[in-house]
Amino acid sequence: MRFSPDKTMVFFTSNLFGASYVFGVEVKKAENPAAADVKDTAELGRQWKPQAPEHGKY
Repeated sequence: MRFSPDKTMVFFTSNLFGASYVFGVEVKKAENPAAADVKDTAELGRQWKPQAPEHGKY
């Protein structure tokens, strides 16, 4: 994990969705986000990789 020089972004790699990707995330405190804007990891996984992995592969 790496932070941008101005500490406004976090960069990291992940293979959560199969292949390795680099992610950049803005670091900012959320103030009363709408319930529709809050998603858990499983929901994001289904959104970006809707097919289930082959049994025993991951």
